Parts: sequence; structure tokens; C-alpha cells
Amino acid sequence: MRDEIKKLGKKELRELLATERAKNRELTEEIEDLRSRVEQAEKEEKVINDAGTLAEASLMLSGIFSAADDAAGKYVDSVKRLNTRLEAVCAARDESSKKQAEETVTEARRRAEEMLAEAVNRSKGMLTDAAKKSEELLSAAKKRADDYYADTKIKTDAYVKAQTELREAISKSGDVLS
Repeated sequence: MRDEIKKLGKKELRELLATERAKNRELTEEIEDLRSRVEQAEKEEKVINDAGTLAEASLMLSGIFSAADDAAGKYVDSVKRLNTRLEAVCAARDESSKKQAEETVTEARRRAEEMLAEAVNRSKGMLTDAAKKSEELLSAAKKRADDYYADTKIKTDAYVKAQTELREAISKSGDVLS
């Protein structure tokens, strides 16, 4: 019976407890009824005792009622012990459920912190990579601008030199013609 109780869920344990309590009430009512009958029988026994052999029969009936009363008392005690055990099992399961829920929440928080730390590390890496790429692009753009400037300067200097030489040649040719 103990193993069977351990296998039951909370709902089933509560239902079992309610059933046992109902049986307990019924038995208590029955005991009260039996006590009432015993009292009545005891009254009748007194009358019968005066009648001789009927008194012996009454004593025998009284013993039967007493045995029934003892049996009912033992059953009530047994039901009370069962109720106490069921309540203890329910309390233990409640405690176990709370502990498991706390462990689950703790684990979820730990995993969330790990995921957050991983995301922060990845974002730092991405920022570092982006800064490097930006530096590389800026450096490449600067080099192209410097190369363009140098090339343009060479061409401009060549153009200016050619212009100067042309002017000098025109100027000399004008001197020759005059």
C-alpha cells in the first residue's frame, strides 16, 4: 500500500484523502449509531438480567457490540494514520516540486548569463573587425588619393613645363622674326 501511495500524483492523493475522510465520517456516524444501540441494549440487558437466562444472552450481545466498537475505533485510528501519511507525502512532493522549479530557474538564469556574455564577446569581436576594416579602407583610400595627387602633380608639372617651354619658344621665335 505504501508503494502504491508513493506512485500517486497530487490530484490522486487528494482524491484518496477526500475518499478516506468521507469513509471516516460514515464510520464515525455508524459508531455513534452503534453506541446508541449499545446503550439501548445495555438498558434492555438490565431488564433481561432480571429474567435469568436471558441475561446471559444479553451479556453475549454486549460483548459483540463491544468488539464491534473496538474494531470501528481501530479502523478510525488506521484512517487517521493514513491521512497523516498522505499529508506528509503531499508536503514532501510540494517541497520537491518547489526545489526542482528553483533549480530550473537558476539553470535558466545561468544559461541566459552565458548567452549574454557570448553575445557581448561576439559584438566586441565584430566591432574590432569593423574598426580594422574601416582602417584598411581608409588607408587604401588615402593611398589612392595620394597616388592620384602625385600623378596629377606630375602631369600638372609636365603641363606647366611644356607651357613654359612653349612660351619661351614663341618668345624666341618672335625675337627671331623681329
